[in-house]
Amino acid sequence: MKTTKEIMDSIVSRFTYHKPLLGQPERYSEIRQKALDLATLIIAACPQSMEVWEAIKKIDECAMWANASIARHENAVRPKSPNNVDGGQPE
Repeated sequence: MKTTKEIMDSIVSRFTYHKPLLGQPERYSEIRQKALDLATLIIAACPQSMEVWEAIKKIDECAMWANASIARHENAVRPKSPNNVDGGQPE
């Protein structure tokens, strides 16, 4: 169980502006572009319906949460990625 301090730290983090670190804006854009690609495919491939709009809303939500995870949980070190194999900031 989390302590009161841990809970408050989490709440403060959720409502604090997180200035983008090196490489983050490009990753935000890539996530948004892939979400747009999927949304565009769904619009083109599926008949207009309530289910399609629910899917579009979920894609929007998914991109938002993915970008929030980057903003909220990366400090000065990025996770491993194909372009950044050691997990540290690129030089």
